[in-house]
Amino acid sequence: MIVSFVKMSGAGNDMILVDHRARFLEGHEAEFARVACDRRDGVGADGVILLEPDDTSVADFFIRFFNPDGGEYGLCGNGARCVPRFARELGFSGASVTFRSLSGIHEGRVIGEERGRVTLAPVRALRLDIPVDLEGVPRTMDWGDIGVPHGVFWVDDVDAVPIAAWGALVPLV
Repeated sequence: MIVSFVKMSGAGNDMILVDHRARFLEGHEAEFARVACDRRDGVGADGVILLEPDDTSVADFFIRFFNPDGGEYGLCGNGARCVPRFARELGFSGASVTFRSLSGIHEGRVIGEERGRVTLAPVRALRLDIPVDLEGVPRTMDWGDIGVPHGVFWVDDVDAVPIAAWGALVPLV
C-alpha cells in the first residue's frame, strides 16, 4: 500500500503525519507506525500522527498518536505543534483549529507561515513532592498526566543533570 504522508519537526521531535480521514489503515495503524518509524528500513521518526474525523463533532478533527513501537498514546506535545500547520495544508481554514485526542480537547494555530502553537488540555492527576531515589540521592519529583505521564525535577543547573541516567531510574507513577 502506498501511504501519502508529511514529515514535520515539532520542537525537536520528527513526526510522520497522515491524513487518515478515510481510515484506510483501519486495524493496521500500529503496524504502520512500527514500519514507518524504523530509522533503518522505514522513513524514520519519533512517532506517527493520524488526522481523522471527530465522530463526536466536538472538534474539527481527531488526532491519534503512535510511538515507534506501535503503541498508541494520548498526546505528544511536541508533535501536536505540527498539527495546526498540517491541518492548514489539508485545507482546514480559520485562525485556529480545535482537535480532540485521547487526552482531551486542544486548540492549535499557525504562527507566521510555519510555526504551530497548541493550547493543551489541562494537566490531570497532578501529584507533587513524590520521593524518588536517584543514584543514592533522595529527591522529589512532581508528576502530571497530559495524555502522557511527565515527571519534573526542579534543579538549579539543568546542564549538570545526567538526564538519560535519571530518566532510566524514574519510577512509573
